[in-house]
Amino acid sequence: MHKLLEDSNPFARFLSRTVDLCGLNLLWMALCLPVVTAGAATCALHAAVTRLRRDEGGVFRCFFRAFKRDFRQATALWLLLAAAGAGLAASFWLTSAWRGAPAIAVRAALCVPMALWMLVAVYSFPLLARFQVSLGGLISDCVLLGLAKFPRTVLLALINLAPVLVVYFLGGMSAAVFIWVPVGFALAALAVERCLDPVMAELEASAGKTRRKSS
Repeated sequence: MHKLLEDSNPFARFLSRTVDLCGLNLLWMALCLPVVTAGAATCALHAAVTRLRRDEGGVFRCFFRAFKRDFRQATALWLLLAAAGAGLAASFWLTSAWRGAPAIAVRAALCVPMALWMLVAVYSFPLLARFQVSLGGLISDCVLLGLAKFPRTVLLALINLAPVLVVYFLGGMSAAVFIWVPVGFALAALAVERCLDPVMAELEASAGKTRRKSS
C-alpha cells in the first residue's frame, strides 16, 4: 500500500492530478457564480493548470495568486467580451426575421466581428495567464495569433464549445452532473493548454523572460 501511494507511482500521480483537477474545477465554478469574477477565475484556472502540467505543487496557491494578480485586467477583458458578445447576439436576433438580400448582407457583415470576438475569446485568457501585456496589445495579439494559427484556432474553438456540444448530445442534466460539475471545465482548460504548447513555446522564446509571468 505504501508503494502504491508513493509520488513516483503512476497511479498515485494520476490520482493526485485528478483530485487537483476536481478541486480546481469546483473552485472555478464557485468564483464564476458572481459572474463579474468569471474572467479572473478563468485566467487563474489556466495559470493553475499550466503549473499542474509541469508537475509542480501548490496549484491552489497558484490559482489564488493568479486570481489576485490578474483580477483587474481579466475582469475588464471579461466585461468587454460579455458586452460585445451580447451586442452581437442581439444583432443576430434582431435581424433573424429579416428576409431577402439586405438580410443576407447584414448577417454576412456580422460574421466578421463575430469571428474577431471568437479569436479574442479563445486566446485571451491563456495568454493573459502567462504574459505581461496591455489590454489593447492582448486583443491585437489574439487576433493576429488566431489568424496565423487558424487550424489550431478551430480546434481551440471546438474545445471551448465542448460544454455546449456535450450538453446538446448527451443531455443537459446528465452531462452537468457527471462531467462538467466534477471536472469538465478544468479538463477543457487542460486540453486548451496542451493544444497551445507549440504556440506558447514560440511566444515565450520571442517575448523573453521580461514579459513572462511567474506562476
